[in-house]
Amino acid sequence: GIFGLMDQGSNNGRGVIPSPPDAWTRIFAGWETAEIVNPSNLVSLPFRSENSLIKIPITDSEYFLIENRRNTVYKNVSIDSLRYAIWEETERYPPFIEILTDSVSTDKDENGVITSVPNYDLGLPSSGLLIWHIDEDIINDGINDYSINSDRILKGVDLEEADGAQDIGYPNMHLFTDPSSGYFGDMWFDGNPEYETLNNGLEFPEFGPYTYPNTKSNDGASTFLSIENISAPNDTMTFFVTTTDEIMADGFPDFSLHLGLIYDFDEDGVQ
Repeated sequence: GIFGLMDQGSNNGRGVIPSPPDAWTRIFAGWETAEIVNPSNLVSLPFRSENSLIKIPITDSEYFLIENRRNTVYKNVSIDSLRYAIWEETERYPPFIEILTDSVSTDKDENGVITSVPNYDLGLPSSGLLIWHIDEDIINDGINDYSINSDRILKGVDLEEADGAQDIGYPNMHLFTDPSSGYFGDMWFDGNPEYETLNNGLEFPEFGPYTYPNTKSNDGASTFLSIENISAPNDTMTFFVTTTDEIMADGFPDFSLHLGLIYDFDEDGVQ
């Protein structure tokens, strides 16, 4: 989607602010390294810059990569929010490029064409965490014939979309919006209304065994891993990495029955 250069991200910011390559690609190219974080840690993650990547192993071949992407030109102010504020005051909706050049220092060639900007996340729809699910087995099987992500269901490099709908790369039936290329609801941050729609009752956003999406491995096994208390978008975002070995479902067995053994004699799964 729009979060990676080699997909829809090449056209971010009206084509002037292409997205950087995704987190796995930057590591594979040798441009960055990731810090491995184990459970029971509070993580403070600065916004995307060299080597600001977190890696959380979940199996021998799978892990999560987490990065903090920031699209603001001023504190908590993005280009699109500036455009909307100007429209509210003047009823004039200024072009994206006008606000870009007025808000940040850009490099231009002799013809006035913008050649670089200070932050290539400015073209994103929001700020927040991106959580990538990486499967090295799938990558190794598909890297020689460019089929790493040819299977929509089991991808080698997969974005865990915070809205709970894994729709990036799928056909789009919407007339006026296209979530299949990525949008603000896919990013992880406190106050994301799309996340809250599917995950009611949580004080802070959480990516865990029972959330939508969840932290299961690609074979469906629970990793018992949780990324909790995700903060609001900021230059440095914080979250906890925790794990549990709890494998017994809540309420089972029912000790109020005073039974030493529970057995399903008729194998109906009920009594």
